[in-house]
Formats: sequence, structure tokens, C-alpha cells
Amino acid sequence: MDIEIRNREKELPNEKIRNIKFQLKKWIRKRYIIEQLFKGKCVGCGKITVKNNLGALCIHHKTLSDNNIKWPKIAHLDCENIANILMKEDCSCLCINCHALIHSTGFVENANEILGDEYGQMVKQNFENIKNRINEFNICKNKSIISPLKVKFSFGQIWKKYLINIHKLIQEKNFNEFTAD
Repeated sequence: MDIEIRNREKELPNEKIRNIKFQLKKWIRKRYIIEQLFKGKCVGCGKITVKNNLGALCIHHKTLSDNNIKWPKIAHLDCENIANILMKEDCSCLCINCHALIHSTGFVENANEILGDEYGQMVKQNFENIKNRINEFNICKNKSIISPLKVKFSFGQIWKKYLINIHKLIQEKNFNEFTAD
């Protein structure tokens, strides 16, 4: 397996290898931050976790302002800095479905007219449940976050380990392609 990865590294241009490493680091940071600050799952529904769908998890600001930081702007920072920003801005972690529902207040208000009484009430109840879970969830403000990327490995070894794990995951899930988000 190690020889196979070394051969593939030789085939790729250096820029492509750097991009893969950068995307892997972003993926690792996102997973680690969500695990440490948000118990590794969507605060709204609790069904989506870093293990079953990391790409569907996103950061939600409890109070919206024009100065809110977006994940792509901080994804390159150290885990410690990301955690401090998210704690300072009072964020929570939501799956894309819960995030879309929380931001679609117009839909929720008119759910009965759009979907009928039965489904409209279900939407309104889900909205209230998610909103309550977000409000009840508190990030531990004193939590000490240390980046897993600061662990020392011998030169070149860490990326091989990550690539092997990702390769195995792709084979297990039978994916044809993947993204780092």
C-alpha cells in the first residue's frame, strides 16, 4: 500500500499534492472542532454526526450580524484560533437541513398554507424543537483546544496515513469522488 501511494504521489504535480494536503487539513480541523465544541453532531437534530456526514455540518451564529465570520474565512487557521472565534461569536453546529429550516422563517410562518395543516404543524414543531436545542446548547467557554495537526510525525508519513484512511473510506462507501467540505 505504501509503495502504491508513493507511486501516485510521483504522478501528481506538486501543486495538486499541496492542494490535497490543504484540503485534508481543513477537513481534519472541521471534524476536530465539531467533535470538541459541539459533541460531534448537529445541535438541532442530533442525527447528523462527524462520522456519518461531516460535509453536511455547518456553523450557525445564534445572533446574526454583518460581522459574523464564515467557515471558509477561518478554515485555514489553527484549531485553537477557530475555537476561540466560534466561542466568541456564540456559534452552534447544525446540519444543512436544520440550518436551512432555522433561516426559513417565512416558510415556517406559512407552512400550513403551503403544506396543509398536518404537515405545517410538523414543520412548526420541528422548527421550535431545533430553536430550543440551539438556545439551550452552550459551548464550554473555558475549553482548551489543542490542534491534532501539531502532533509531530516523521517527514511525509502523516499524509500517507490520511490518504490510506480516506482511500479505505472511499472503497467502503463505494464513492467515485469526494470533497473536503
